[in-house]
Amino acid sequence: MLRCLRSIHAQKKKSNREHSRWQIVEDLAKKFPKIPVILNGDIKDKKSYDDAIKASPSASGIMIARAAAQKPWIFAELSLLLTDARIDCEQLALDFINDVEECQPEEFWKTRLQRFFAYYCLNFSFAHYFQTQMLNAKDNDDARARVRAYFEKCPDDKILFPKS
Repeated sequence: MLRCLRSIHAQKKKSNREHSRWQIVEDLAKKFPKIPVILNGDIKDKKSYDDAIKASPSASGIMIARAAAQKPWIFAELSLLLTDARIDCEQLALDFINDVEECQPEEFWKTRLQRFFAYYCLNFSFAHYFQTQMLNAKDNDDARARVRAYFEKCPDDKILFPKS
């Protein structure tokens, strides 16, 4: 199996920006049926999820990474639970900051917020501006103030109606 994985890797080194090669997952899952093979990469919405399942039906599961930080509601979207959903993006951001404080050691707060907001801010009209504001927050209170300030300046970004 290790030789098989090395040869796949040697075929072409994959960057995160490339389209995922879901067929390789399917080939591995069929070749090694007793080993769980998890599909990972490019799952960002219902269509990409359906395409991945179609391309690799033998996969044991699907892993979602960046899209979960960018769109925390993606799991509801994928399970079609978002009918007439309304997401308060400001409140979601503030809740995340509170959750980090509650669930993480203080020394992790800054980096956890930076990781989250690097992707989460991509949902908004002035993504780069908002992202820069959040990455430069001095502390959690400053981050909260920056979240509130952004949505005060851009009220049309506050409520999101995701498509299911």
